[in-house]
Amino acid sequence: MRSRLSSPAKTWIVGTALILVVTSTTIAFASGCAVETKQAASKPAARIKGNPTLEAAVEKAKDSDANPAAKHVIELTLGYMRKPYKWGGNGPDAYDCSGLVKCVFEEVGVEMPRVTYDQVLCGKQVDRKDLKPGDLVFFNHNSHVGIYVSDGIIIHAYPHSVKADSIRHVEKLAGPVSAYRRFL
Repeated sequence: MRSRLSSPAKTWIVGTALILVVTSTTIAFASGCAVETKQAASKPAARIKGNPTLEAAVEKAKDSDANPAAKHVIELTLGYMRKPYKWGGNGPDAYDCSGLVKCVFEEVGVEMPRVTYDQVLCGKQVDRKDLKPGDLVFFNHNSHVGIYVSDGIIIHAYPHSVKADSIRHVEKLAGPVSAYRRFL
């Protein structure tokens, strides 16, 4: 089921996503991600304990000049950490890379195609040097995607669970970066 909010309402919600967590939950419910929204919003800090690289990247993302809704995407994504990977997974129990991206972005009011090959056609192209928290990083001819945090770290679903990795590490696993896109 898709969100039935009008475009102006979604734009407004994206612009104030940090303030309107309850409204974001309503959007997520309409898009089929409601179970995850409550978990994602409740314990993001607990999901990064013991990973100093991710902790530092998250702190840098919070202090960045990124759009507030993009920062909110990072916070929401942290709530999905350690969820199992499943090819074609749309949640709430398991995700693949594009299913995770679709669900998280719809929680902040951004409608997103389901598969990487369609996701990469949307948004705005950015250079690696201009990456900001919440941007998407695509790999291996756009067959894999992750959500950029900061300091070269992304959160993605691959190969066993939703986790954080460096872009360099993912390039070794999934193939070279093929695109960087901004949606917020």
